[in-house]
This record gives sequence, C-alpha cells and structure tokens, in this order.
Amino acid sequence: MNFFDSTVQGEKNFARLLAELESWRGTKFIPFVAKKGVGVDCVRFAAAVLQNVGAIEPFAWPAYVIEGGGQAMLEILLRHTDQVQGLARTWTHGQDNGPIMRGDLLLVSSGRHLHHFAIFTVYPVLWHCLRTDGVCQGNIEDPIVRDHLWAVYRAKG
Repeated sequence: MNFFDSTVQGEKNFARLLAELESWRGTKFIPFVAKKGVGVDCVRFAAAVLQNVGAIEPFAWPAYVIEGGGQAMLEILLRHTDQVQGLARTWTHGQDNGPIMRGDLLLVSSGRHLHHFAIFTVYPVLWHCLRTDGVCQGNIEDPIVRDHLWAVYRAKG
C-alpha cells in the first residue's frame, strides 16, 4: 500500500501533500535548517514535508555534507533513508524497477558532488530545494535528475 494511493484516504493524503509543498514555496536554501518561510536544505525539506503530512515519523539525519562527500556520503544517505520508519525503497539505480509514483521521495546523486532529495508529485513535476531558488518545482526529466536518479522511496500506507 502507498500512503498517496488512489483510495479516498490516499487522495486526502495527496491533497495534504500538495498543500504542504505549496506552503514551503520560496523558502530560502539554508543548510542544516528546516523552518518554513525561513530556510531549509533539500534533505530536511523532504523529511519535513513527509513528516508534516503524517507519511513518516520524525527522525534525525546523520551528519552529512551539503556538497561532495562522494560515494561514502551517498552510502550514508542510502543507509539512513533505508532505516526511516514508514519509507520503503522501491527503486534502485541500475536495477529493473517499477514506476515512480506520486509522493515518492527521490535521491539523486552524481556520486562525487551532488546529493539531492526531491518529492515527485505528478508527471513531470517534482518539488525540491535549490541553492539558487529555494523551495520550488522542478522537472523529473531534467537531465540532472533523470541521469543521476539513485534511489526512490515510497511512504507506506
């Protein structure tokens, strides 16, 4: 079961997700912060949104670097995200995977420099927090996302 499935409750959950995402729009990028309207980074943005709609329980992120960190940082983020109560990994880079669904949490990584979280809503829209634009909508077909998608997590129902 998916927290944002097509049942009546899933539809309500998805409507709450869209409203929550919109309420963060324009929040500036500030590393290691999660205050709506003040500042947030991409990791804490994704976590706060999913927590605020009740999809996952609150949790603490391990120490991580905003830029760089290479494969070791990717492994830390994967290992930690795999342990988040309420999330299940449904897609892994280089494997035969199922579809990406609304509400899915995307982990994008170039391996050496970029580690980024985004939340997919409806094709092709995703929401994320960028250094340049803060919290904003993006496109899942953006080559940085499409070519460097590393893992997808889904909130359990």
